[in-house]
Amino acid sequence: MFDRFRGHLVMDHDETGEHNCTGCGICEKACPNGTISVLTTKDISARKILGQYIYRLSQCTLCNLCVESCPYGAISMGKDFELAVYDRKLLTLVLNKNKRNTVDE
Repeated sequence: MFDRFRGHLVMDHDETGEHNCTGCGICEKACPNGTISVLTTKDISARKILGQYIYRLSQCTLCNLCVESCPYGAISMGKDFELAVYDRKLLTLVLNKNKRNTVDE
């Protein structure tokens, strides 16, 4: 796919499953539609860490404002273009886990 193509939002993980997201919420604030929910939790040393990164593809306009606002480069626009599903629940994704995980709301 072309470099400028905007598919759905993805969170890049390395070989060990780690990501760069710190749970700061800047992308959540930059989203004009409320597509992103950054739910934080605390680790053993009481530092704020990312708990769940919920992305609602059904509300996303693929504007790329969240990717541009992320200071850590944790998210990017994917290259998938076939996004049709039969069930709307499949359009709500948890990005900091497996790609196929969904959330029931």
